Amino acid sequence: MKQSLLKNKRIVRHVLRSENMKITVKLFAMLSKYTSSSTLTIEIPQGATVNDLIKKLALPLSEVFNCTINGQNADFNTKLKDGDTVGFYPYIGGG
Repeated sequence: MKQSLLKNKRIVRHVLRSENMKITVKLFAMLSKYTSSSTLTIEIPQGATVNDLIKKLALPLSEVFNCTINGQNADFNTKLKDGDTVGFYPYIGGG
């Protein structure tokens, strides 16, 4: 019985670990001021979207103009996949 419980705990731990995915985040220009680095790796739950990632990073949505996933323009409602690289770009002004 004890071995069965130990085996079940290992299975549960494995399942819980596999529910997260690793995403590389690149923050461009002034967006990097909201984190400790302009490039970071973050774990987020399976099925998370770009919007979920923005919330986890505590980026002001009003300052994020565009995002890319693996170098391709993406919508903020796009679901992420394990190993994706997401780039966030701010509005750029000039004159």
